[in-house]
Amino acid sequence: MPTPARPCTRWSLVICHWSFHIGIAFGLATSASAANRGWSGATSSNFELPANWTGAAAPASDLVTDIAVFSGNITANRPQLTANRSLTGVSFTTPSGGWSLSGNSTAAPVLALGASGLSTAGQTSGNTTVSAHLALGAAQTWSAGTGGTLLVTGNLTCATGLPLTINSAGNLGTVVLSPAAGNSVNLTGNSSSAMFLQVRTGGLLALGGDGVSAPATSSVNTVSNNGTYGSLAITGNGSVRVNSGTWNFGDFGRNGSADFFSGSLDARGGVLSFNGARYLGAGNLTVNGGTVRVTNSGSVYSNGGKFGLGSSGPIGGNATLTLNAGLLDLAQANGSVGSGNSLGIAVNTRALQLGGVFQNGLTLGGGTNGGTATSFNIGHAGLTSANSGANLTFTAVSNVLASYTLAGGTFLSPGPVMATTPASPGTKGSTASPPNVVVNPGTGN
Repeated sequence: MPTPARPCTRWSLVICHWSFHIGIAFGLATSASAANRGWSGATSSNFELPANWTGAAAPASDLVTDIAVFSGNITANRPQLTANRSLTGVSFTTPSGGWSLSGNSTAAPVLALGASGLSTAGQTSGNTTVSAHLALGAAQTWSAGTGGTLLVTGNLTCATGLPLTINSAGNLGTVVLSPAAGNSVNLTGNSSSAMFLQVRTGGLLALGGDGVSAPATSSVNTVSNNGTYGSLAITGNGSVRVNSGTWNFGDFGRNGSADFFSGSLDARGGVLSFNGARYLGAGNLTVNGGTVRVTNSGSVYSNGGKFGLGSSGPIGGNATLTLNAGLLDLAQANGSVGSGNSLGIAVNTRALQLGGVFQNGLTLGGGTNGGTATSFNIGHAGLTSANSGANLTFTAVSNVLASYTLAGGTFLSPGPVMATTPASPGTKGSTASPPNVVVNPGTGN
């Protein structure tokens, strides 16, 4: 039997990194002809035992030769890894899902995946669960069949730094990364030609389970990229949903390119933090709970700490920011895009809805390339500041306001503010406030 692949430890990282790149160079050329090895589970759950595979031949332990296939009725003996090993990919094809791939709890083996990645194409319902620890051994795609869920609960690491793509070719199911207790996602990219984590073509990536359809997580997870591209791209109507756990990202999007954020990002729970986002293009960022935080954590990218929604000129795109509940924390944001001012957020869009809690002062309007948002709808559920020094400043010509509460600071607007009730708003210098505005103890009325 071929020698199982060893996980990358601190002292073997350079060797592993070099050997994985050799596998990639060969694997990209040969993965299309990789052989399928079907699981029978005839004898036991031991993944390494040849008798548990059709034809009594276990898959080769390398990144380019074989794809492990789990199909048909779910076997009584479900596969369990007992040693570190490699595969070019793993495929689950049962329409109702129900498969699980685990790792021996004592040995804690790691499965390194090659260019064929993980697939549940053909699954139309149910969950497929991978609790074994995984390492990305090549640039690869994970695809979840439309209507089904691929749940990954083990450690997830990366040895190569090459991109991971979620969903493609009409597979519009859900991929859930929800590490079990003691596990985490720790991915560091090194891509200078593509975003590191890419969610495409209408697929859904859930970060942490919601506790109902998939178990929640309390783990702290990191996704970053040391290359010239950012850590996350959501394109082609793809979607990322944050449900639980803490998820620390580098930059979103890429300088000068709106194409890398045209899907939707929905924060429903947990904590989502990112260093900055130069352009979010036509993407939608919604905070329905939990915390979204711009950290300005010292990334090498020029857009560290910046948060630009939409853009103008040749980039195009109208982004949408919606704050329904939870916390939008821009306390560490260092400026708007394309501006020398110390603004927390720059918006080039008419689609803005705020009604939750913001941590730092917001300056809304102006924007990246001279674009101007003509109106805002602030506070359909009431906007609250959590910081006594937080100002709420508008640069748009007119604004529509339902209600807001300031812990301190001032509401500022250069033009009239229209109330959502028939009453006429009151004004005080450059400050305007409708009758249903509450300022406590700010100076806005």
